[in-house]
Amino acid sequence: PQLYVTEDQGASWHFYGEIYSDPSHRIAASYPQILFLPDGRWLCVLGCWYQAAGARLRWTAVTYSDDQGLTWSPPRKIHMWSVSPFPILLRDGRIVLLYMRRGPDPTGLYAMISEDHGTTWSKPVCLRDDTLSAGPQGSIDGGYPVAVQMADNRIFAAYYWQHDDP
Repeated sequence: PQLYVTEDQGASWHFYGEIYSDPSHRIAASYPQILFLPDGRWLCVLGCWYQAAGARLRWTAVTYSDDQGLTWSPPRKIHMWSVSPFPILLRDGRIVLLYMRRGPDPTGLYAMISEDHGTTWSKPVCLRDDTLSAGPQGSIDGGYPVAVQMADNRIFAAYYWQHDDP
């Protein structure tokens, strides 16, 4: 994940900084989502995985920047088996993190909450778990959640989901 900036409403973009790169090339990271915290700190949530052939281990990590994105802390793993994490900074300062768990079971759409700007996180809460188990050789497909906090403080989330209708 890298950070680019524009100063002309998107007509051109310039490299600003690298959020994360594993020098050993063993770990890949994607799905960067940046939150601008009230204290000026930038928090970036990453989806990470091992690049080795056949490796299916995935996790969510967080990294921070205290200099407006020029440098970033080493990513810190906050949860296993998560795919395409998406954070929402609520008006009350809490962070809600949505993600998909594609395997191993239990698969589904999950959420975690941080009340201290991403330092600690709640246990995962399953929001939806009605995918059909694909077994050890298959995979459950779903993910890429995005969400907003609505005027009445409810959270609206959109994502894609694999589901076989009977």
